[in-house]
Order: sequence, then C-alpha cells, then structure tokens
Amino acid sequence: MELQPAALLEALVLRPGRARGGGGPMAGVKGEFVREFSVEEPVELVVTAGSGDVGVRRGPRGKVVVQGTYYVRAVPRSRAERLAELIERHPPVELRGREIRVGDLVRYTAEVGPSFLGEVFEGIEIDYEIEVPERTEARVEIGSGDVEVWGIAGPVRISAGSGDVELRDIAAEVEAKTGSGDVEAEDVDGDLVVGTGSGNLEARRVGGDLEARTGSGDIEIADLSGDLDVTTGSGDIRLEGVKGDIEARAGSGDIEIRSGLESGRVWRLRSGSGDIKVLLPSGTEARLELESRFGEVRSDLKGSPDAPAAIEAKTESGDIRVKVEGGEGK
Repeated sequence: MELQPAALLEALVLRPGRARGGGGPMAGVKGEFVREFSVEEPVELVVTAGSGDVGVRRGPRGKVVVQGTYYVRAVPRSRAERLAELIERHPPVELRGREIRVGDLVRYTAEVGPSFLGEVFEGIEIDYEIEVPERTEARVEIGSGDVEVWGIAGPVRISAGSGDVELRDIAAEVEAKTGSGDVEAEDVDGDLVVGTGSGNLEARRVGGDLEARTGSGDIEIADLSGDLDVTTGSGDIRLEGVKGDIEARAGSGDIEIRSGLESGRVWRLRSGSGDIKVLLPSGTEARLELESRFGEVRSDLKGSPDAPAAIEAKTESGDIRVKVEGGEGK
C-alpha cells in the first residue's frame, strides 16, 4: 500500500527508527567515486560542500585525484537511488583550465525535481580525499565537517560552519576560520590568520605574522618568526619562542609567555580576571609597566627606562609574575 504524503510524514516523525531502515520510507544509499585529471600547474582548487569532511594532500606533479564517499538520504528510496546514480555517473568535480571545482550538488536535486517533504528529510553528504600537485592554491568552504590540508604551496583559505581544521606544511599565507571547532597549524611559511567561535587554537613553527581569535577556548603558539596578535574571550594563552611584537588579550584566562625578548620589541598583555606569567632568559633588558588592581605583582627583572624593549602587563583581578630563568624565586 502506498502511503499518502500526510501518512508518510507521520511515519517519519513518529517512527524514526523505521524511517532510517533500508526498507523504510526514508532510505540511505552509500557509494564512492573517483575522478582523475591531468593538469597544468599551478592548480587552483575550489571546494564548496554542505556537509562532509575534506582532506587535501600533496600528490604527484601534473595530476589531481578526487575520491568521494557519499551518503544520500531521500524519500522514497527510489529518489535516493536516483540521486546516487547521478552522483556516480557525473561526480561533482569539474576541470576548468587550471581550476578544479569540487562540491556543486545543485544540479542533482534540480534534475530529479523538488522533494514534496522538503529538505528536512533529504540530504547529500560527501567526504572528499583530494590529491593535488605541490603548486596548488586551495579554497575550501563547507557547512559542517573537518578540513585537513597539508603539503601544498598555497595560499590556503578555509571557512567552515562547524568542524576542526588541521593545516601542515604550507609554503604561503593561510586563513582558516570555523564557527565551532579546533584549529591546528604547523609549519606555515607565510602569515597565519585563524579564528573560531568556540574551540582551541594551536600553531607551531610559523614564518610570518600570526593573528588568532577564539570566543571560548585556549590558544597555544610556539616558534613564531613574526608579530603576534591573539584574543580569547574565555580561555588561557600560552606562548613560547615569539620573535616579534606581542598583543595578547584574555577576557577570563591566564597568559603565560616563555620567550626571549628581542631588541625593539613590545609585549602588551591584558587579562580581565587571570594571572600573567612571563619567563625570560637571563640578561634580558626591558622597560616594565606592570599593573594589577586586586592582585600581586612580582618581578625578578629590574626595569630599565632606557632599555630597547618593553613589557606592558595589566590584569584586573589576577597576579603578575615576571621571572628570569636561572634567577631566584618562584
């Protein structure tokens, strides 16, 4: 007996277990596809995906390989099968000169027509594994899913509604932002801009300047050649080996720095309700401006008004500690 639209909607809402079953009114179809192209370099990769993970990795020269693993859910099952057939026959991958475009799903739903139940009970999720030559620039925009990019020249730009982002071994500048998720970057030769609404940010071995923002999460930075500008609303900031100027702000968290202070550099550290701790090598000279309204301020370093570098640390209700490693005190 064929269910009328009202009865089918009731079955989906009241009996979700049956709805997701292989023989129920709401069915899922899984499958895979692979597309391979010979390309001229440099390559420009553009990925736009609604839902699914994206991995971009360095592969052989002159070739791009896109492997997709998809899951289609639709009502009735014949509609899901039809959508899956279209994806396998014509995967969402296009070559336009040096540009590879991945992820356009509009044509599939346009070809089969609108679903009478709407988008709530229908969706296409595709995980992508993409191999590209080293000389590739990448732009990835997804609604939800994790993104991983490594081993390419760049630049790289990533935007995700929700999901973690991981970047490794990128030769140019990188910009990576996610609404909710962690961001991790290693071995970026150019400038790095990272941000998340809620999540942790971690970066190591960055050759340029770094800007990091998180609404709620910790920030950890190590081995930075350029200037640093970091902000967290609620979380701790831990810094090590920063060669440039530092602007660090924490709304309700601690700030800790372990680094040499190079000549001509200025560190500005602000926390609303957290401690600030600075660990310096012996022999450091700096102008000091340390202020806590309701906490304790202690410093091993005797500030010098004529020093070529400066440390400015302020907190409302936390302690400030400047310690020279190898010196006395804790």
